[in-house]
Amino acid sequence: DADNHKHLGITISNDGTWHKYIEDITKKAWNRVNNLRSLKFTLDRRSLETIYTSFIRPTLNYSDVVWDNITKAEEEGLEKIQIEAARIITGATSLVSLNNVYKESALEPLKSRRRKHNLIHFYKMLNSPFTPSYLSNMIPMTVGNVATYGLRNSDHIRNVSFNTQHFSASFLPSTISEWNKLSPATRSAASVLSFKHDLNSNKKTVPKFYYDGRRDSAIQHARLRMHCPSLKTHLFSKNIVENPVSYTHLTL
Repeated sequence: DADNHKHLGITISNDGTWHKYIEDITKKAWNRVNNLRSLKFTLDRRSLETIYTSFIRPTLNYSDVVWDNITKAEEEGLEKIQIEAARIITGATSLVSLNNVYKESALEPLKSRRRKHNLIHFYKMLNSPFTPSYLSNMIPMTVGNVATYGLRNSDHIRNVSFNTQHFSASFLPSTISEWNKLSPATRSAASVLSFKHDLNSNKKTVPKFYYDGRRDSAIQHARLRMHCPSLKTHLFSKNIVENPVSYTHLTL
């Protein structure tokens, strides 16, 4: 229509927002999460995780360097999709805390992934000979190339000026700010691979034994680790039941 144009899979709106595009990918991702939910007790944890990372998360990440300046509400809406997928994968109940489900699943928040994607793209703009000139020419000079006297942050890149909060959250100004926060060693990484390795140095992984055993017993173990089992003592601590009996039948 006249207000929206789809280009290379991304819906561009004439008002400069990404509402239509986020609405579309949210609907598509939720449909796939619902399909994942139907397999919750049929497939093992590793298979569920693979389905999510291969067929659902790419929908939420596609070309995110372009549309990262979405609203806070849209950010939270996308994150809810991943949280629900993490609950399905791990078998967590609705009582689980976000910190525990992320710790158990080792999934990285989508906002953090977008930050890394932006930085990787910026690294390529700075260093790759294959970067189009119209992109590399957008990068401002370093502070040291502009200042007439020595500064401690002389290797930092000067940020672009902006007049609106919406533009300040867009790719170039937001990524330059994040780039300048990186250590000099990371910024001067010799290759894209080493740069990615530095960015992911603190990334968590799922212990192999989390994938072992029958699905039903694996879920119960995961729920205990996440402090969200269907035990009456736990439900009592959440003010959900009145009688703190030691334990009751575990339900899935």
